[in-house]
Amino acid sequence: MTVLAPTRGLLCYCNRVHNTPTTMETFEFPHSLLDRAKQITLADLLDTPFTQPWCVSMLCNATNPSTTPDHENVASEMLEFKLTQLVRSIPTSERNELFKMCSEMITSRREESRTPKKIK
Repeated sequence: MTVLAPTRGLLCYCNRVHNTPTTMETFEFPHSLLDRAKQITLADLLDTPFTQPWCVSMLCNATNPSTTPDHENVASEMLEFKLTQLVRSIPTSERNELFKMCSEMITSRREESRTPKKIK
């Protein structure tokens, strides 16, 4: 198993109100992992029930103006634009329902982890 080491790089203005720069840690993934990831599309993730709520949540979080970093290049800025347009095309009521599903799954998992297991 390859351990991924964080690399410092992207300067992220996470708090745009105070315009306070912070360094965002990124990871260099092995090419083998990226090659396998290329076989999975965003459409696959959005169309699959067990990944749909998490994918929409990720897209919304990634394109949230308060957490979006300054871009190092035009390609990154263009990707953010495309993702933002995609997110905006998902009706707010559906996004909220998917957020609720994520929240319920997180709450359920927390409760399960706090509940002592019965030994048989």
